[in-house]
Amino acid sequence: CDYTISIQTGCVDEAGTDANINIFFLSLQGHLLPFFNIDNKDDNFEKCQLDTFNVQGECLPNEDKICEMIIERDNAGRYQNWYIDWIKITGAGDGPKKFDVDAWLDNDNRHKDIDLCKGL
Repeated sequence: CDYTISIQTGCVDEAGTDANINIFFLSLQGHLLPFFNIDNKDDNFEKCQLDTFNVQGECLPNEDKICEMIIERDNAGRYQNWYIDWIKITGAGDGPKKFDVDAWLDNDNRHKDIDLCKGL
């Protein structure tokens, strides 16, 4: 299935990153959609920038929905730290899903897990 991932980098000082980015979406029924080293050949993940990635992954059953997201970065490039405002995935059967991150991925916290599955 075709998915679109949109990532909004924050507008705080030094928010952009040169690191490699992996993102994982998990569904209510336990399906995993992994996307490694996402890149669209632009200068991605710069301060105040909205990046869009067209990717392919497993098709979810109609009654399933994405409800968890894990994003991680490595230490590649000159600037590794990264401030993320939000991440959105579209193309899943239940419509667009937005994850408000509002956090740094830095040397102390190189990944972020947002689980919205509880209570669904």
